Amino acid sequence: MAITPTPKAIVAVFSAVLLYVLGFLGAYPAITLPVSLLLVVLVTAEYAIINKYESLLSRVSVRRDVVERAAPENTPIRILTRVCNKSSENIDNLVVLEDTPPRTRRVPAATGFLVNVGPGECKTYTYGLVGAPGLSTARRIVLEKSSPLALFSAARSLESVIVVRYYPVAITARTRMYSGETLGLEEIYSKRIKGAGMEFYSIREYQPGDDPRRIVWSASARLQRLMVREDLAELRLRLYIFLDLSRPMWIGEPGATPGDNVLRVASSLAMGVKQSAGILGYTFLYGEVWFSRSPAHASQTFFELYNRASMTDPYLSAPRANFRDALREASAYSENIPLVILTGPEISLHVDDLVDVARKRRAPLIIVYLYPDMHREVFLEEYRYTASKLRDYPMVHVLRASSFTEALGAVNMVAPRLVRYAA
Repeated sequence: MAITPTPKAIVAVFSAVLLYVLGFLGAYPAITLPVSLLLVVLVTAEYAIINKYESLLSRVSVRRDVVERAAPENTPIRILTRVCNKSSENIDNLVVLEDTPPRTRRVPAATGFLVNVGPGECKTYTYGLVGAPGLSTARRIVLEKSSPLALFSAARSLESVIVVRYYPVAITARTRMYSGETLGLEEIYSKRIKGAGMEFYSIREYQPGDDPRRIVWSASARLQRLMVREDLAELRLRLYIFLDLSRPMWIGEPGATPGDNVLRVASSLAMGVKQSAGILGYTFLYGEVWFSRSPAHASQTFFELYNRASMTDPYLSAPRANFRDALREASAYSENIPLVILTGPEISLHVDDLVDVARKRRAPLIIVYLYPDMHREVFLEEYRYTASKLRDYPMVHVLRASSFTEALGAVNMVAPRLVRYAA
């Protein structure tokens, strides 16, 4: 907390001293001395008022937050500033100065904004920041109040750290359909497991709980112990797919953004489930809205939503406003079947939500982190951070890919885990 005299105050004090000296030396004392006294009284009154304002500033709290923490360059990031007056007096014309990161600029360009808050009242103000590529950190916020004649100002600095990131990217204006593309997981879709079926697999020794009708009497007589027949049964894949199509997913070269690859991978997985007459559930997250369907036999509803998502203008995509709620709903629907999360940049902001879901999982949680093929180190660092937070959970696999081909290999790595939970 500090009280600072303005240039006006310095001029007033200097004028009062000068007039007093002139009056003392006999230069129009009837005028100079009263004016000098008036200036002294004025400055003293202003200082008393600013002292009162200083005590009021100590009763003001400010909280700053961001609606989204990342955006392409030249795209505004909205900053929310909540100002609360905890005193019993009204505060007018309080100036809130934001510590703007050096590589960003305001929208509109301004150094601060005026706040009028009544006693016990809180108000929220919104403005935007546009920045150059890279990370930008704002560390503090300053409250400033001037005296009525602006001779003095009182300022209070508060720590309020926010970090925003701007990507040097081009956003694809419209995605395209991905008909005919497959993930190459035919070995999963056509996989067969031991069970009741028509095709012979092997003969093994009888174990308690085996169906007596499957005993092979000829082999049992020859080997002098009970043997049972094992057949091959067709596998039906069970899967829940979480598609993250919010704003951070549409960065990179047009047609090769993480959002494009999310749609490719999801389409291939869903087609495989459909071909195997399996069970499919899904969540499409557009940011502020999402659409979920609990696991059921694969139907056209997925591809109807998929077609809608494929034709959505990414510029209309919202930030991850409801990622947590959508993720929790998807986790509740997929409690006993594998959950595949197709996501990408800025997922580290939701790592606590992922940990909360991972802690409760009884079926595999497969996170495929898709990132653009540019500034790889930045995205790989985010991937490593997310993976380190989830490495202690045996049901979780965190994979990374920058292209559809890499996604193919990543999902193939965990294919056996999907087969184990097949119906």
